[in-house]
Amino acid sequence: MSRCDQEKEPVKTLCNNLNQLIDDSKKAYENVKEGDKDRLNQVLTWLDREYHSFFKEVGITSDIFIPALDNIYKKINDLDQKIDKNSSASANIDLTDLAKEQNLMDLAKKIDDIEGNINKIGNLAKTSDLKNLVKINDLKSLVKKGDLDNLVTKGDLGIKNANFDLKKLAQKDDIKDLTKQINDHANTPVSLDGLAKEQDFKSLAQEVDSIKIATNKIDDLNQKVSSLAKATDLNNLAKTGDLKDLAKTTDLPDISNLTTKADIPDLSNLVQKSDIDKLNKQIADFAKQDKAFDQAITKEIKAISQGVNIMPQEVSVVLAKGNEISDKYEAEIKLADSNSKIGIFSPKGYYFYDGTIYVYDHLRSEVSIDLPEHFHFLKVIKTEDSKYKLAFCNKGGELYYGVPNDYKLINPIDIKSTKSIDFNKYYAENGSSPSFIAKMSSSSYPNPNSHQYGVDVYEIGDGEKKIGSLIDEFGYYDSQNKFHYSDNHLGIQNHSYDSPLFIINKGEDNKCSLYKMQEGTDDIDLTSDAAACSLVEYVANYVNGVYF
Repeated sequence: MSRCDQEKEPVKTLCNNLNQLIDDSKKAYENVKEGDKDRLNQVLTWLDREYHSFFKEVGITSDIFIPALDNIYKKINDLDQKIDKNSSASANIDLTDLAKEQNLMDLAKKIDDIEGNINKIGNLAKTSDLKNLVKINDLKSLVKKGDLDNLVTKGDLGIKNANFDLKKLAQKDDIKDLTKQINDHANTPVSLDGLAKEQDFKSLAQEVDSIKIATNKIDDLNQKVSSLAKATDLNNLAKTGDLKDLAKTTDLPDISNLTTKADIPDLSNLVQKSDIDKLNKQIADFAKQDKAFDQAITKEIKAISQGVNIMPQEVSVVLAKGNEISDKYEAEIKLADSNSKIGIFSPKGYYFYDGTIYVYDHLRSEVSIDLPEHFHFLKVIKTEDSKYKLAFCNKGGELYYGVPNDYKLINPIDIKSTKSIDFNKYYAENGSSPSFIAKMSSSSYPNPNSHQYGVDVYEIGDGEKKIGSLIDEFGYYDSQNKFHYSDNHLGIQNHSYDSPLFIINKGEDNKCSLYKMQEGTDDIDLTSDAAACSLVEYVANYVNGVYF
């Protein structure tokens, strides 16, 4: 006698119908192939919403239904983890405990399949297959200790930061000489804008050496000037006739840009009574430049001592045609100077419709994932390569089972924000619990008759501060090498550009008014072009989040 038989009509009939439906579904599930399970998950998501609506109609409230449903999701996740664990274990693993989970699905067939797969896996990694992979003798010629003796160490610079990269710095002897020169000239700097980069330390040492020589010459001149500055000597300068032979500024050598010993003129015969005023002015000008030098060197040495890589404050970014997908081409984001790729325009889009969040792919029209309301939370996940991603979850931190693997994790740069977000902080504070909640934007998309809304992301806590919005914009190349850009938040559709270039500054807010965009050689007025402004902010958000 089943549970349904204990009820009276019409509850008994309804119960039997639902029970029969579940039994039939279990049998049908045995015929579902692995490649069809993503589509099945989307169907289950739809059924979940339909059952939720039905339960509301018959009076089952969310405070009863949702915790029960969450418990089912947790059991499914636990079951999946057990299956994954056992599928990668040895052939002798005990699978008897899994047979207890038959209240969720028919596991007997799954266990047979797992045991079969384990036997197949067992034959893959034989010792004989690994013989030729790596031999110790093959490594002898790779790195010799003698090749490393001249490299500078962190201890030579007084650097305590373990993460500071010294690979590109000059050799030890160059750094020691540079350190000595800097100590000797703590009060004698020249402007070296653009010079103090990691690759320029060798030439910097030569510059400091040349400046030292010039400075010694100036010190000698100062002493001679002081000895000449007596009242009896200066009285003779007051006669008009004595002034006509004074040296002009152009007659004096420019000592501010001295670089090598060969460039330094012989100044020993320069000091005459008629030259005192001009010479003093030259010395004063040089002293001002020395001050700028001191400030520049002090700043860069401080940065090195703190373990900070010296990076450019401004970068030029270009877009390039990438891989073809569904008759469109990915838009790659590259650094203009090195042509190195730092990423691509994300094909993912997110929006609200009828209280549900939808995730879709601009390049793959078959992808459309809807998230039930109780899975509108976001938690920070630390990946195996120590990067931080986001994932949709419920209030308890359980991930939603209906999202395919390629769309489970959200790249932080897919949150468009005016400032970079420190996800490390949120991960440290909240662990596996959600840190954010997704809410519907206050206004719908500007397209006519649109019922779609943006997805705003708020920090969970007092006041729920908004940190940004999930993107619903996209850029791609066509077969004619023209770049196309759309932003659904602004109602911008299919704006096209030829060879766009962007000037992005390190550490600035991601606002278009702070940056520049060019099309070919022409500057684009970002104050009057909403599409270009949005595009610049996307690129700035990406570059500041990935490169700087």
